[in-house]
Amino acid sequence: MHFVMTQHLPTTPDTDSRSQLRATINLSGSIVSLDGAWHQQLGWPAEGLLDTIFVTHVYPDDLEHVISAIHLAVSNEQPVRFRCRYSHYNNSYLPINWQAHFKLDTLYIELIGLLAR
Repeated sequence: MHFVMTQHLPTTPDTDSRSQLRATINLSGSIVSLDGAWHQQLGWPAEGLLDTIFVTHVYPDDLEHVISAIHLAVSNEQPVRFRCRYSHYNNSYLPINWQAHFKLDTLYIELIGLLAR
């Protein structure tokens, strides 16, 4: 799988906002909020993911890359794009293009994901 990380992004990808997966994680990596798209697109009920570690559901071969991308977003305080396979509730994995953005004022990392086509 090919991965692309970029530090500087002008905006989020141009797409229908209803198809975006949105989540907020804290500095420990725990998911503190997510939207309904997680259930619609990945089958996860909110209570199944809240307070779990975001990278727990990343495909094992993609784990190191995802952790590096999130660390880069925090350390540089710039949005970072990355791609990984994320688990569906049915135990399959789907490729998702992510954007991670660290919010210094709240000390949270905002994640926006789109299913890769």
